[in-house]
Amino acid sequence: MWPWAIRLCRGAGLRARTAYPFTVGRLHDLFVEPGTRRTGLGNKMVEEVFRWARQSSMPMMLDWQATEESISFYASFGLEADFVGDFPQCPGFTLDLRPKT
Repeated sequence: MWPWAIRLCRGAGLRARTAYPFTVGRLHDLFVEPGTRRTGLGNKMVEEVFRWARQSSMPMMLDWQATEESISFYASFGLEADFVGDFPQCPGFTLDLRPKT
């Protein structure tokens, strides 16, 4: 069994018919077994997910929710936690690769 897991999906962009079409990606699960944490494996996994998002044929908005334990991990990539929502203890994060307007 692998000591890690990633689950992703991609959907149609909410503005697919406008001048700035994009697609939406959702990181559903990223898990590293406790015994293999703090080895750099999680960083490599996130960088691979970000690479996947950047290689999309359309600009992507990739989003996910973090656990309380992983907030500082995702923040270490320069991302800002969004604590507004149904579960403020599990904030959302977004990698927005849409063109700036």
